[in-house]
This record gives sequence, structure tokens and C-alpha cells, in this order.
Amino acid sequence: MEIDTCQVLDPLSEQESKDLTAVVEAAVASAEEADKRACSACKKQRKRCDAGCRLARFFPASQAADFDAVHRVFGTKNLLAMLDRVADEEGKRANRVVQTEAEMKRLESTIKELTVKNGFLMRFVQTQRQQQQQQQPEKGTNYVNHALHANNATSMDPRGFPNNGNPWIQ
Repeated sequence: MEIDTCQVLDPLSEQESKDLTAVVEAAVASAEEADKRACSACKKQRKRCDAGCRLARFFPASQAADFDAVHRVFGTKNLLAMLDRVADEEGKRANRVVQTEAEMKRLESTIKELTVKNGFLMRFVQTQRQQQQQQQPEKGTNYVNHALHANNATSMDPRGFPNNGNPWIQ
């Protein structure tokens, strides 16, 4: 049997086309709905967020940065253990305390980082300054005096610059 390359495949019937469109739209809507309701914890762990998710009420999808900070410090298992120890009405307050502590630890590590970087920078500047002082001549750091001594200039023009015998400057 020979296949004709110019043969056109039969298009979908109108009903099949509608059914296919409905299936695709339902799949897209389901994915969008699941994405909207997935809490930050489930998104971080890349798992489906079901109705019984214990962290969904503490970390909605809009608070991904807060969950990242808490997760980095405590971990999900320890966070769940801490929140399980408190009563439901105290859960929100405990969550705020945990978030504040995680933020403070993040700031503390940032300050330590900046302090270390600042220390390295200060040592670098001190080393550069010492090298410059060793390379400078003993005549002093006043560049005008240094220029006068280097060029043996004895006269100054009216503006206060060394004349050096230049006939054009008077």
C-alpha cells in the first residue's frame, strides 16, 4: 500500500473538537486552581497541597519569602513539631514568633557577612596605604613642595605656581 503525501487527514468532527477543547480547558483550570491554593510550604517541597495541609493557614502562597526564611532556620519537620505543641488559637502567634526569629537570624548572618567583608576591605586599604607610604620619597607628602624641590624652582608666578624660567608664563 502506497501512502500519498498529499493526502489530507480527516479533521476532527465538530463534537470531537468541542470535547477536546473542554478537556484542555478543564485541565488548565484545574492546574491554575491547584497552583493558587498551594501554600508556600508545599510549593517549596514540590508536592500537592491538599485540604489537610497543616502549614497552609500559616504560609499562604503569597508568603513564600517568609516560609523560605523559617525553613532555612528550623526545617519543615521541626516547624511542624513546634506548631503541634501549641493550641490552635496560639498557632498564629507562635508562627509570628518563629517568623520573627528566623528573620532575626537572617539579619544576624547578614551583619556577620558584612563585618567580615568590611574587615577584609579595611586590611586591604591599610596594606595599600603602607605600600604607598613606602614608595613615596622622604621629602614629604606635600606635592607642591615636592614639585618645587624636584624641579629646583626658585620663583613663583602671580598665581602661586612655580615659574621654572618659562618665558610664556609671567
